[in-house]
Amino acid sequence: LSESYQPLGDIDLAFGEHIKYTNYKRYLDLESATVNVTYSVGEVLYSREHFSSNPHQVIATKISANKPGAVSCTVSLATPLDHRIRVTDAN
Repeated sequence: LSESYQPLGDIDLAFGEHIKYTNYKRYLDLESATVNVTYSVGEVLYSREHFSSNPHQVIATKISANKPGAVSCTVSLATPLDHRIRVTDAN
């Protein structure tokens, strides 16, 4: 098997209590390889920005909220490929 054309796998972002959300919006831009998601849980507005770069061989996600300390999640990756995961800023 060649890894050149294999899918990365499944990335799961588990946010626990984010079951009752409102104002969900998702934007996809194929030219810039970006996805933006916004939604509210109670008084907190959450934002997720996903982007990728083939030349840099990276997929990145920025998760933020309008309330300090509101972001808490578990990230997991299930893949058959060799890979490395790095957290650059745990805050």
